[in-house]
Amino acid sequence: MDDAVVAELVEFTGLTREDVEARVSEGVYRTARVFREWPGEPEQWYRETDAYLFELADNAFGEFYQAIADRLVAGLGERTGPLHVLEYGCGIGCFALTLADSGFAVTACDLNDWNTRFLQFRIRRRGHRDVVRIVSPEESLSRKEGYHIISCQHVLEHVPDPLGMLRRFHDCLIPSGVFFGAAPFDLVGPDFPEHVPENAHLRLEDLCAEAGFQVLSTSPYATFDQSTFTLVIAAKPVA
Repeated sequence: MDDAVVAELVEFTGLTREDVEARVSEGVYRTARVFREWPGEPEQWYRETDAYLFELADNAFGEFYQAIADRLVAGLGERTGPLHVLEYGCGIGCFALTLADSGFAVTACDLNDWNTRFLQFRIRRRGHRDVVRIVSPEESLSRKEGYHIISCQHVLEHVPDPLGMLRRFHDCLIPSGVFFGAAPFDLVGPDFPEHVPENAHLRLEDLCAEAGFQVLSTSPYATFDQSTFTLVIAAKPVA
């Protein structure tokens, strides 16, 4: 549990620290329960639920995010201007804010209204208004100049056509631009009812290759139950 994020959630939601910590401690299990109890359509749930505010505060991998930001800076080398990165499905913005602290120009988007408003609150609180731009998911994929980097972590397992999404990312990157992400497609069932079960057999590295990327590396970085989360880094080849 990230104490700094918990403190921000207390200030943002008006809940007591005890209430916030209790919701954060439930993690993915609270998200699964809230999803199962939702009376409407799944897309509406994704837009309106507050579940990810608390689940993602329990998964704020500060050291991991900083290590990835440092790796990206080193891998992309010297640049004459800022490195533009899209954090697609940014959640509550833990990685987007880490990238901003590391000197990136960040575009962040998320379908969920609670996540977006909480990230706006965090940006104001941390003084990142000039380096983190929040847009809609649709607008994020229309940047004409292209991105140096696109990050998409724990999003693709929620969508019916992850390959189509990866192809859109490929189109939005500059030549030699970098995609990296994680998508535990195999985590389905009662604890993850919001994941698409029909895609449980997929592997992100295979989809990246099919979408036209050159897969550079795959590496484990965390585990849940019997599953290992794998970080995939891939590049858009220079034509």
